[in-house]
Amino acid sequence: MKLGYQHVGTAVVLVALFVSVQSMGSGKISKIRASASGVELTVDTVPGLSYQLQCREHLLEGDWADEGAAFAAIVPQTVYAVETAADQCNFRVVKVEVPASSGPTEPGAPPVVPAGPPTFPAGL
Repeated sequence: MKLGYQHVGTAVVLVALFVSVQSMGSGKISKIRASASGVELTVDTVPGLSYQLQCREHLLEGDWADEGAAFAAIVPQTVYAVETAADQCNFRVVKVEVPASSGPTEPGAPPVVPAGPPTFPAGL
């Protein structure tokens, strides 16, 4: 595990870069940059999979809290802007499953096609 320190305003943000297994689809934080409102994280992703950025104040204890909504990767690298209120935050990116309710739905019944030859209005 690599640790990186990033100064944002007067708060120091401790960022832990977790090693991930790309073949399993886990996101990997590959770049961190300070921005005016927080930090920007570049996350290596697999297009078509969904990810959730999480944060916790203490590296080895406490619950992970979601930072924003889950996002679907459409390119191999996604830049994620974080405006965290915590004085320090350890980040990780986890792969999440898309809930069944938000996925594709069952197709409806096919349209009814009248039997017989087609008819056209007069004058066509």
